[in-house]
Order: sequence, then structure tokens, then C-alpha cells
Amino acid sequence: MNANLNKSPILVNGLTGCGKTTFMVGLLNIGLNKNQNFAGFKPFDTGLMRRNASEKSSDGEIYLKNMTGEPMEGLVAPYVAHENYPVEMAFRRDGISVNEHFLKDRLKTLDDHYSRVFIESPGSLFMPITEKKQYYEWMLSFSNTIFWVMDFNVDQFTHNLAELHHLRKLGCDITLIFNNSRKLQDQDLMFYLWEKMESNLEMQAVGIIPYIENLSENTEGLVNKMEDNMGALIESVLND
Repeated sequence: MNANLNKSPILVNGLTGCGKTTFMVGLLNIGLNKNQNFAGFKPFDTGLMRRNASEKSSDGEIYLKNMTGEPMEGLVAPYVAHENYPVEMAFRRDGISVNEHFLKDRLKTLDDHYSRVFIESPGSLFMPITEKKQYYEWMLSFSNTIFWVMDFNVDQFTHNLAELHHLRKLGCDITLIFNNSRKLQDQDLMFYLWEKMESNLEMQAVGIIPYIENLSENTEGLVNKMEDNMGALIESVLND
């Protein structure tokens, strides 16, 4: 499954806007603080023009700021399309042809130089990345260990359930993490969504990332909250 890697990567999955990149930044910085060199990898990305127009960093640039060494952005984010369309469509409009051997080489390079690689997914398991392949089919060729990030978005509730049930049927090892990125203050709704996800999936969430003011400028606060609220998960990552 792991394409001759030293250690299987961990897949950081979740729906659009759930906080995957935030979670990745926290993990990378926890690694830095513990003298472990973690790496982020986002093989399929879109929306470069919109980010440039708003002067926002790409996810690849964000990873690089929180990793050891001086890797090139093309190593951690090898395919980035300009427009914010579904991956296959955005790539086709940019003339990008996904080369899976090239992606394996990028991932193998990271695996050789970093103690753990975390792969960030697009906004759905079923995102088409080529005419014949969806994202989940590609990712499962490398790992079935998944950290699923979910925010308290009512509109995405059943979508989260459907994707997680699909992963369960595929035999994946899933860890569920909640993220209150929207600063939801309705405690009844938060409790309902949390309890319903756990009971429906017959699994327990490992913790929550609470809302953090000025998150982009408060990486230390993010790390502290993650260590406080999901200590067992952090220890498992550090000691695996």
C-alpha cells in the first residue's frame, strides 16, 4: 500500500472549509517543538488566482513556513491550478496532466527526509482528480490512516456522515477531530452534532480545536489548544 515508503503517511481529510490546513499547521508546529521534522503534502490544489488577488498564502507556502529545511513549494504542493473549479476541471483548463509516478516520487522524497508526512485532501473523498479516478482511490494507494476534521456546519452534517461511512466500509482507520472554526456558541447544537456523529459511526471523537482569535498570528495558541484538547492523539503521532 505505501509505495515503498519508510512510514505510511497520515491522511488529513474533511470537507471544504473544515479547517484541515489549520490542523496541519498545528501538527507541523508540534513536531517542530518536539524536535521531530514533520512534513505537509497537498498533491491537488486549486484557486491560485483568487488567493493571489487577496494576497493570501497558498497551502504549500503555509506548510513551508512550518517545516524544517528549505524544500521547494513544488515538492509539498506539486499540482496547483489557477481557477477555483473541481480539481479535474481546473487542471484540464490549465493543461495539467496528473502523473501518478511523479506524485509518488514527490512523496518518497518527503518520506526520505521527514519523520512523518501528512497529506491534505481536497474538499471531498469523491473529488475527481482525473477523468477516471476520484481522490479516495488515489489516497488509499498510500495509506488508510485518516484524521478526519469536521467543523460544526449543519449544512455539511449529513455529507460528513456519508463520507465517513464510505471510509468505514473501505476498512480505514479513522480518527475524528472537531474544529469550532466558525465560533459556534450554540452548545445544544454542538452537543447534538458531536453525539450524533459518534453514535451513528460507533466511534469517539478524540477532541476539539476551539475557536482561536487571530489564528493566523497565533500558532502558539493553536498548538497549546491542540495539546490540551487532544493530548492522546498528539502523543500517538509523536511516539509512532
